[in-house]
Amino acid sequence: MKKSIMLWGVLAMALLAGCQWHDPASTKTLSDAGDVCGAAHYQHQIGKPLNSVAQLSIPKQVPVRILPWNSAATMDFFPNRLNFAGDKADNINRVFCG
Repeated sequence: MKKSIMLWGVLAMALLAGCQWHDPASTKTLSDAGDVCGAAHYQHQIGKPLNSVAQLSIPKQVPVRILPWNSAATMDFFPNRLNFAGDKADNINRVFCG
C-alpha cells in the first residue's frame, strides 16, 4: 500500500513538472537591464575620490548610492539607481546601475 501511494506521488510530480510553461522573453538578467541609470556617462569618474560624487550634476530623478569600500549594502535591485563603489583608498573603482 505504501509503495503504491509513493509511486502515485512520484508520478503526479513528474506529470506536473511537464506542465510548467517557460517564457524566454520574461527571463531577464541583471546585464539585460541595460544602462537605465546612465552609468556610462560617469565611467570617467573611476579613479577619482569617492567624495567627488557630491559635485556631479546628476538629474534629481536618478537615485544615487555611494558605497565605500567594505560597506554594507542592501541586495535590492533598482535598475534606475546609480551606484558609485569605492576602493580601500576611497577612490571610485566602479560605476553601475542597480
